[in-house]
Amino acid sequence: MVVEAVADAEKMEAADEDVETELKAMADQYKMEVDKLKEALRPENYAMVAQDIKMRKAVDFMFENAIVE
Repeated sequence: MVVEAVADAEKMEAADEDVETELKAMADQYKMEVDKLKEALRPENYAMVAQDIKMRKAVDFMFENAIVE
């Protein structure tokens, strides 16, 4: 996938702060406390959140660096 290749080439990662911000947003969406959401999540869920953040960063990067003629 192109987006994943860009993320890897640019060495993009989801920082702990990024994951924490995303978890807070998810908790707000589900009207839960962040701690309760964290208790409900399995380790693979954290990995999926981090992967989603990484992909969003790559898409943002591609839009910011797109050359439009």
